[in-house]
Amino acid sequence: FEYNDFFRMELMDDKKALKERISFYKAISRDRSKDTLHGAFFDLSVSSEDGRVRELSCMRMRQSMETAAALSVKAVIFHTNLIAGFNLPSYLERWLLFHKEFLTELLKEYRGIQIYMENMFDKTPEMLFRLASELNHPDFGICYDVAHGNLGPCAMEEWFSRLHPYIMHLHVNDNDGKADQHRAVGSGSINWAQFDGLMKKYKPEAGILAEVSSFVAKEESLHYMKEKHIYPFW
Repeated sequence: FEYNDFFRMELMDDKKALKERISFYKAISRDRSKDTLHGAFFDLSVSSEDGRVRELSCMRMRQSMETAAALSVKAVIFHTNLIAGFNLPSYLERWLLFHKEFLTELLKEYRGIQIYMENMFDKTPEMLFRLASELNHPDFGICYDVAHGNLGPCAMEEWFSRLHPYIMHLHVNDNDGKADQHRAVGSGSINWAQFDGLMKKYKPEAGILAEVSSFVAKEESLHYMKEKHIYPFW
């Protein structure tokens, strides 16, 4: 299960509502040790040249880690938030440096909680690869969002071949290749047989979430994946 309540700023800033929501989930009798929490991501820029933006971004990410600690979940997922198409070397190097430094801090402060970085506007897997390989931390990995990857120029094979040693989590849903639609798996343009083949080829040890927009779409996704024997239904 992935908690998607806590990336919304209005909840994070309402201490009473936040405490009540955490208590609600904790009152449900279930094992949360394999669950994930989607961290804050709207408008965040850890590597911003504006110190106030950077400070606020770091604060929001710490809030996400605090919530994850309160819920005793396995991992928190953040987005790269790279500006699509902005390939200025100084921008990319700054992004890499600041993320390495800050994520190292978070991993030290919140030992036992893993952090997964998800591709968002990324056109290629290169910066995620560099971050994961240079950070080289056992509690840091990549959340490969298959649908986000489908919106860019790189083939699915390239994402897997580059990132597979670091993929710890997967988000799956479908789209038409033009917009991030969170449709049911099997209802768009993504080649799920290829996805399954790449999972068999590269064998990343990854949890998986059907990140769709409704319970109906969730049921349709699971039915499709089971019927076609798509990972993890082997």
